[in-house]
Amino acid sequence: MSFRTKLTLAFLLVSLVGAGVTGASLIIGSYQAQMEQIAEKELLLAQNRAHALEDDLTLVQAELSRLSTLAEVDLADNDMEPEKRVLRYARKDSSLFQMGILLFDDRGTCLWLEPSDAAVLGSSSAGEPWFKQLRATSRPVIVDASQAEGLDLVRVAVPILRNDKFSGALVGLLPTAQQARFEDALHIDLAPSGSAAILDTKGNALFSLGNHSGLAAINASEATHLGLAGKLGREWRTEPGGRTWLYAYAPIPAAGWTMVIRQAKDELDDDLDRELRLFSALLLLGVSLAVLAGWTLARVVTRPLLALNERAQKIAEGDFGTMPLPFRRKDGDEIEALERAFYRMDQAISTRDREIRGFAASLEGKVEDRTAELRRTQDQLLLSNRFAAMGKTAAAIAHELKNALNGLGVAVDLLASGHTPPDKVDAVRVQVREEVARLRDICDNLNLFAGEPRLHYSQTDVHEMIRRTLELLKPALLAGGVTVDLDLARDRDENPAPFVIPCDAQKLQSTLINLCKNAIEAMAPTAFGEGLDTEPAQRRRFLTVRTRLFADEAVIEVQDSGAGFDPETGARLFEPFFTTKRTGTGLGLAIARKVIEAHGGKLTARSLHGGATFKISLPALVHLAVVSGKEAS
Repeated sequence: MSFRTKLTLAFLLVSLVGAGVTGASLIIGSYQAQMEQIAEKELLLAQNRAHALEDDLTLVQAELSRLSTLAEVDLADNDMEPEKRVLRYARKDSSLFQMGILLFDDRGTCLWLEPSDAAVLGSSSAGEPWFKQLRATSRPVIVDASQAEGLDLVRVAVPILRNDKFSGALVGLLPTAQQARFEDALHIDLAPSGSAAILDTKGNALFSLGNHSGLAAINASEATHLGLAGKLGREWRTEPGGRTWLYAYAPIPAAGWTMVIRQAKDELDDDLDRELRLFSALLLLGVSLAVLAGWTLARVVTRPLLALNERAQKIAEGDFGTMPLPFRRKDGDEIEALERAFYRMDQAISTRDREIRGFAASLEGKVEDRTAELRRTQDQLLLSNRFAAMGKTAAAIAHELKNALNGLGVAVDLLASGHTPPDKVDAVRVQVREEVARLRDICDNLNLFAGEPRLHYSQTDVHEMIRRTLELLKPALLAGGVTVDLDLARDRDENPAPFVIPCDAQKLQSTLINLCKNAIEAMAPTAFGEGLDTEPAQRRRFLTVRTRLFADEAVIEVQDSGAGFDPETGARLFEPFFTTKRTGTGLGLAIARKVIEAHGGKLTARSLHGGATFKISLPALVHLAVVSGKEAS
């Protein structure tokens, strides 16, 4: 008998069994479909109630947002009468705020509330999580009773924004024990054992309906966690005692709450349960016949297949080429053909495995050789880069030292010759002192660049430091015909104000002097490509120093009206030993950036439409009320 004949007889037997159980299968399928429809109905009910409550909360939020944009609600004018009238009329003319409405300033202090309550007026909510969230995000917040410091109420809070900045808050109070609109959301027809609840963000029931013993089950259910996570769905759960319950849950996103309905399965439809018991015996008979047919089919057909499966597992474990040649059967059915094909596959895999292992061993050796070669090349490249950097540094230092020593050599030769006119001796001595001072500056700059700056912090008035810096540079400013424009931060009354930050005053002033000197030199005639023997063009030369104070940083800018710099120069501006001057070490800006970064700040440069601007940004820990010009309030 061939394999095809055996399989045909097996299918006939299975078909006979299937015909006996078809009726029961259809009833079971119908039962399941109807239960699914009931579950979908409960889910739709929960979703509908959740949407209704969501719409009410959104309406309250929208009305508060509208009030917050009224021109009368202006906390900066120090006049509370317009705000009081707005709150009084809002509570009087709208049913939304019958329970109460409050006004807070940007520090969380209650400025007014309707109805008035002396115990609440002047109290602070600055430390409460809902106010911190409102101030940080500038978005409406709905706070349930568990977050309102034990008060039996729901708060709907919206920010008051002026010029896109937080200036206060409007809060509507909705006491949970008295709000009929929330209780309307729970008007649900429940079975005798059913329960329904609206739960807050911590899983506590704000409102409940039905069997109170089911409220604890709702609180502990997975459905509550999923609903609070913003999920919509339903699930069947068998609880201790063997009873199955349907949980339908829907989120209320505006408040972060959830609606949960809990119904007993055996109470949803008794008729469906009776149909299931009626046909359970028939289903059991069908299952018994199917088991018998399956056992017979396994004995007749699957025995050689199980042997092949065992061999496949050995191949998966790496046991190749050990499968014996199958015996030739008299009938020569398809099973024998499959065994022989499997044997050929086993031999082919064994041969291919040996080839792959040999190739892998060869490849591993090549990879190791190549890796060693790459490491040697990388070490040589790193060594070359170090030598190149050392050469560049040494050349720059040697160039500066050579220039200074040449000047000293010429001066010493003049003095040693004894033929220097008396009226020239003093000039030579001045030149000697200048060259010695230049050598000392080069050494000092190298020391500063090589080591980490040691900072000695003190509370320093930056405005006073800027004035001292400009006074020190006054001769250079007058010689260059440079006009100084001070744009310093002012207080709320537009008066000059102290600008105090913690910093190392000496090192920060040295950095400012360096930036201002560079700005003066950048506006010299030679900076515009004019020769020394030509009449310089008449240009207006401005040095602008401005300060600004923002929420987390203090900014100092030094701007000139010179020729500026191109993008290529800007990319290398802070590189050590890079300079565009005929004289100089190229360390000034590198040291300046190092000092600012040691303060935890940043030094940047830009050149737009002529001129250059250097910007110092430092962390601001200021204890004075300073407004940054017109850019911040």
